[in-house]
Amino acid sequence: MTRRRMSCPQTTHKLWDAIKIIRYQRQIPDQIRISQDVSRHLGHCVRDNLVRLVKRVGFKGSQTGKKQESYRLPQGAVKKDNHDWYCFECHGGGDVICCTGCHRVYHLSCVATDLSEDDVKKTFVCSVCKMCKESDKFKISRRELNHLLGFTCSRLKERLPVVITERQVPSKQLYISDRAASSTAALQRRNDPSLGIKWVTDDEDAWRVNYLIYQPMDLQTMDCKAKNKKYRTLEEFQADAQTIVHNVVIYHGVNSSLADMARQMLRDCIYDLQEIRQCRDCYRMSNEKEDKHWFCQPCKPQHELVYAKQKGFPYWPAKVIKIEGQMYDVRFFGGHHQRAVLDKIYIRPISVNIHTLQVKRTSSWNKACEELRRHRAQLEKFANSSEVEDSSFDDDDDIDTVCVVHLNSVVRDHVNKKDTNSQEDVVSSSCKEQRSRTLSTQTPARWMKALSKNENSKFKLTKESELEKQKTLDADMKNLEERLKAENAAQLKDIIEKHNLLISETKRKHNQLISETKRKQWLANVPAVLSSTAEDGEIEVRISVG
Repeated sequence: MTRRRMSCPQTTHKLWDAIKIIRYQRQIPDQIRISQDVSRHLGHCVRDNLVRLVKRVGFKGSQTGKKQESYRLPQGAVKKDNHDWYCFECHGGGDVICCTGCHRVYHLSCVATDLSEDDVKKTFVCSVCKMCKESDKFKISRRELNHLLGFTCSRLKERLPVVITERQVPSKQLYISDRAASSTAALQRRNDPSLGIKWVTDDEDAWRVNYLIYQPMDLQTMDCKAKNKKYRTLEEFQADAQTIVHNVVIYHGVNSSLADMARQMLRDCIYDLQEIRQCRDCYRMSNEKEDKHWFCQPCKPQHELVYAKQKGFPYWPAKVIKIEGQMYDVRFFGGHHQRAVLDKIYIRPISVNIHTLQVKRTSSWNKACEELRRHRAQLEKFANSSEVEDSSFDDDDDIDTVCVVHLNSVVRDHVNKKDTNSQEDVVSSSCKEQRSRTLSTQTPARWMKALSKNENSKFKLTKESELEKQKTLDADMKNLEERLKAENAAQLKDIIEKHNLLISETKRKHNQLISETKRKQWLANVPAVLSSTAEDGEIEVRISVG
């Protein structure tokens, strides 16, 4: 057994924060200021090279000229060997045993099985490696596997943040004393975002990840691996998900909210992988949903069709996903395609008379029966297509058999002819006759080549005709577009001209109305003006306005 690290990663985080804050206060982060309670953990961190112990000569106050021990944050790149520093099961430090097949380490008490001394020293294999080695039962192509795992990554991203190394710690721009921090005004200031209080992220403390996490892993990395077709088995994907939980617990603590989210993500991951093992076609179609009738598409192998009954519901058409003993895992036809695990006594075969089920025919029931009918039609279509393929293969075999029989008859006739001929004829034509017969049997190959050439030429002609049609269609579309543009421009011009005429006519009528109004006002004011002038004795004029 080897002692990799003794310090607790969560306590190390707290010590780093304490040293950082004391340094920002321009004080020496000595043991008294940090705390006597963390001295033991501090010693573990110094042993693990996670904190540097520095001896300096004091130059202030009573400590001037005296040597003092202080602590600093680590510098430089961390040295990584072949194994992790923390137990993969409980995520803590201490005496661990190393796996011979991967980088993982375990406490002896965290290993489920009893190990001999030889296994502990030389031949220990962890549970993750055993799980990956026992993955040969599920056969699937790498392309299809990674395609399905891409859907799994998308679902898991809803459970856990993409970046798992963000921490909220007060930044160096604002620090207050303990007395001020406990006041109500200080709490209001800290909760006010307008005061410029910041929270550090992984940009400033990115070095902490390298010092605590041996193998970085997140959902974005898993998604990239799936897109690049890196996964070979489902167990490799599950191992990466377990690594995420391991890293989150180390970096944020076993009781943190992010650790709870990571554990829930792992449970969802295991559930999805089990769904892929049960039926890859159902998992793919339920995530792609290219067709609204995706549930009606047949799977390989085909699911058993039954009528299943849940508590409080009538018998309902369903697919059997899995059978374990007397329990049936079914998925119902209808709107939401719900799942249920039911006892065998609540299952009836699909061939049963529907009137014996005593089902009330509602709209939901009719919809489920329509999906069932569509699914059975797809099954028949799929069965017919498979029979046609099998018959085509049988025809090919028959053709090959006929060719072989014909070749055998030719050889048999040739042998009989050789027997009837004289010995001289046999000697004189032994080699040439054999070669001529052999060459005659190669004609089917030439026919096949000619047939392939004809097919290629037909394919080229078809492709050229399609290109010509596409060019003609593009030209017609271009001409139509130009003609429509010209017609639209002419119509727009007519509309503008009519609009201008309407505006000018409206202005003319408006000016005419104004002049008429002014004339009436003037004629109304003329008698008053003349009467006032007559009273002054200047002139008397009578104007009668009709």
